[in-house]
Amino acid sequence: MDPLYLQIRNLRKNLGMSQQELAKKTGYTSRSSIAKIENGEVDLPISKITLIANALNTNPSALMGLDSEINNRKKESQPFNLETLKKIIDTESELAYKSLVRLCKHKRIQFDWTEKMVSDLSNIDIDEYLRFESYNDMLDIDKIDNILKTLNISIEFVLGFISAMLDLRDNKINIDF
Repeated sequence: MDPLYLQIRNLRKNLGMSQQELAKKTGYTSRSSIAKIENGEVDLPISKITLIANALNTNPSALMGLDSEINNRKKESQPFNLETLKKIIDTESELAYKSLVRLCKHKRIQFDWTEKMVSDLSNIDIDEYLRFESYNDMLDIDKIDNILKTLNISIEFVLGFISAMLDLRDNKINIDF
């Protein structure tokens, strides 16, 4: 990613705009002000970056290269989906799964629902559900998905909860009060 001053220069040239035109659109009195900016001789406050971005038909984050950085970070981060949950359960099975089960049981109790009600709404055999909730018996990921949907628990919340439990286990969270 080019530095800000090069981004400004390149975008201005791509638009076929002169330094004088950019100066006029941004409230600078002369072309030399834009030349100093494009040579990297001036540190711009965000207010000027915003003016320049608007004059160049873009937004400040794109002009500063933040849009591409944000998109790169999104690509690097794990998606919040059922497959991610399955991978975490597979790699951190005992604690991750126990955390998931406790979360589901807590939510069921919070709704004041019976195990049978959750079982029926999730299309899971009652005995299988009871083994899940009472003994942490492993269910396939599709059945877990049905339970989460029935209890209105998002994958993002489950992954955050499990992540917090794993961090506590690994002493990455300071719980001093």
